[in-house]
Amino acid sequence: MGQVIHFKELNQARRRRSEKVSMEQCVELLEWNLKKSMEQYFVSPPEERSMRATQIRKLSEILEYAVRLL
Repeated sequence: MGQVIHFKELNQARRRRSEKVSMEQCVELLEWNLKKSMEQYFVSPPEERSMRATQIRKLSEILEYAVRLL
């Protein structure tokens, strides 16, 4: 007796797994960049802190969005 293989569902499941792994890697990179940006903020001269704070805010917003997608 033969078995029907549902390629569409198989491909969708494979794609979802791949997307999840990619998103997890993206979150890791965003976390690393946010950590580095915060470190740079504390050692930067006062005139650069506004720019660095904006960068930190934007990175944290992107990270929040990415985490919600997981």
